[in-house]
Amino acid sequence: MRIFEPKIPYTKLTPQNFFERYAGAIEINNDNKPNIFQVIMEAIRIQDQKQFYPLIEELFGYLGFNCKATRAGDTNNRSDAYIIDDEHSIPIEIKSPTEVLYINNKSIRQAIENKTILLSRKFYNTNYTTTSLAVGFSYPADRSGVYDLVEDVYKAYGYNIGFISINDILEVVWDVLIKGREFNKERIIFLKGEFKCEN
Repeated sequence: MRIFEPKIPYTKLTPQNFFERYAGAIEINNDNKPNIFQVIMEAIRIQDQKQFYPLIEELFGYLGFNCKATRAGDTNNRSDAYIIDDEHSIPIEIKSPTEVLYINNKSIRQAIENKTILLSRKFYNTNYTTTSLAVGFSYPADRSGVYDLVEDVYKAYGYNIGFISINDILEVVWDVLIKGREFNKERIIFLKGEFKCEN
């Protein structure tokens, strides 16, 4: 069962229908983008792990990644999701909005642990420069210490730890699906620190 109830059967959905599922009567265009994003963010704000994890898997799929979310509460998988690649597999730590609103130090520490376990146990192929990702509803405040922790980990271990908010994921998905832009996947693969959207 999917987390949304699309207006037409999911097998018949075109990519643009991702935004139509939320937009209702709002026409999908750049002028209406702020209103559409407001509706989407309000809907996502109340999602728990069982809803949010599949959403993250879906959104990364639109960007060309083979992303697989684990089941919420599955203790056999340390990471909440993986981007699976022949060389640059990425463990993902996901914080649902009902769990915590902001990416925090705990998110980063868990991303570090995810990276260490993946390098050690070799579930999927990866390397030190490939990011370990934390995904959450909002970015941390500058004073949170998250940014310093990411730099400290890189200096000490050579790990790239990256983090991205749901709004910025939606921004790049909009660019791909609505504007027809190509997404450079290396922006995620080698991400260190906060993801920056391009204008």
